[in-house]
Amino acid sequence: VIPINILWGVNVKLQNREIEERMLSEYVAEKLRGVRTWTHLRLGMPPGLVRGDPDWEYERRLKMPRLMECDLAYFQGDVLWLVEFKVRRFQEAVGKLLQYALLAPSTPELQDRGFERVRLKIVFGRPDQIAEELAQTLGILTEQFEPPWLKEIISEERGGRN
Repeated sequence: VIPINILWGVNVKLQNREIEERMLSEYVAEKLRGVRTWTHLRLGMPPGLVRGDPDWEYERRLKMPRLMECDLAYFQGDVLWLVEFKVRRFQEAVGKLLQYALLAPSTPELQDRGFERVRLKIVFGRPDQIAEELAQTLGILTEQFEPPWLKEIISEERGGRN
């Protein structure tokens, strides 16, 4: 893997979203190989729209940008996992995941599959004990996933200190 700043020949500071996207891709490739996954899944239905109404699919697609977007969704047996990837501001993921759990049952892509439970997880790019404790008190699992390239980025941000 070539670091992006070397590839482009300039010193580029990666944005959070770019870092989280790469974390997501590598996480799926490493830990969920062979598992059916959805990335950037839009959850729920727009207000007033009911599955089965005439043209509901078309209407949902039109209004899809207004729906909340989950980084990663996958099934493990009859359990639906909803996952957010964060490299900074971890506490933001907590509220989003709780909303995702409420929206998941009304998401057409998931309804046909059927599921008994929803589990929530935050994948951290670096440790944050307070955010982890907050998540765990709300029943949200946490996992640290820190590939070597991410350690380098964090070290550079801290002036070369780990």
